[in-house]
Amino acid sequence: MRPASELRKDRVAAVVIRTGGVSVILIVLAMILVIAGQALPLFGPTAVGELHRVAADRAWVVGSGTRPSTVWWLDRDGILEAAVDGSEQRVADLADRARVLDADAEIGGVVSVLLDDGRALVGRVLALYQNRGPSSVESIEWRQSAVLPEVAEDADQPRGITAVADDDRILAARWDRAGIELHEFSGGRPVGTGRRIVLPDSVAVALSARGDHVAVASGSGELTILDWVDLEPVEVAELGGRVASLRFLEGGRSLVAAGRDRSLTVMMATPVAAVVNLSGRTLAASGSEIADGARVV
Repeated sequence: MRPASELRKDRVAAVVIRTGGVSVILIVLAMILVIAGQALPLFGPTAVGELHRVAADRAWVVGSGTRPSTVWWLDRDGILEAAVDGSEQRVADLADRARVLDADAEIGGVVSVLLDDGRALVGRVLALYQNRGPSSVESIEWRQSAVLPEVAEDADQPRGITAVADDDRILAARWDRAGIELHEFSGGRPVGTGRRIVLPDSVAVALSARGDHVAVASGSGELTILDWVDLEPVEVAELGGRVASLRFLEGGRSLVAAGRDRSLTVMMATPVAAVVNLSGRTLAASGSEIADGARVV
C-alpha cells in the first residue's frame, strides 16, 4: 500500500489540475463573451447620442479641441468663443468693434481673419490643459502670430484671406478682384516685403504648409498652381464649375476643390523624376536614345 502522505499529495494535485483546467475554460468563455459584447452592436441599428447646438447662426469658422466635447468658433463680430463640456465661454475679441469680412481655419488651429477696417490677423487657436485634482480640464486660448500690412488706399477691397504655418514660419495670402498678395513671417516678423500675383477674378486661394505651392481658382473655374519661390505656373487645369473653397491636405501633395454645386474634386501630385545624361556619350534606354547632356522626365 502507498503511504497516506502520497495519497494526500495525489488528491491535492488532482484538485489543482481540475481547478486550473476549469479556470482556463472559464477565462476563454469570458473572453468570448467580452468579444461578442463588443461585436454585437455592429450588427444592430445605428444611433446618435445627444446633440448640442452651439452658435449655429453666428459661426464663421469652427474647430475642435483634442476632446470631442470641446468646440470653438469665430463669429461675424470677431468674437472667438468655445464650448467646453457643454459650458460656453468667451475666449477673445479679435475684431475690436470691427466686422469680419472673411476668415479661414487651417490645419493646426491656424486662423486668419480679414476685418472691414483693413486689418488682417493670423494666429493659432490652442487647446490647453489644466490639472485639477485627479482629472485635467481643457481650455481654448488665442495666440496672435502675425499682422499683415495695411492695404493701400487706392487698392481694391480685399475679399478673402488664408494662412498656413510650419513651426514659426507663417505663409499668408490676401486677395481682391485684381490679384493676390503673398506674405511670409518668421517668429511673427515679416520676411522681406509682400509679393503680388496679378490674377483677376480670384475667388479661392490655398497655400501648401510645405511652403512650395499656391493654388488659385478663378470665377470661371480655372485652377492655377504656382511655385511659391518664383510664382511661375506649374499646373493649369479647368475645374468645370465655380469654386467655393480650395484646400491642400496635410503633406501638401493633394489639393481639394469644393464647388458651389456641392461637388468635391480631389487632385493628387504625381511623383516624377528627371534624368540628365552626363556620361559624355549617347545612351540607349527603353528603345530610345538619350543624347549627351539631354534631360529626360
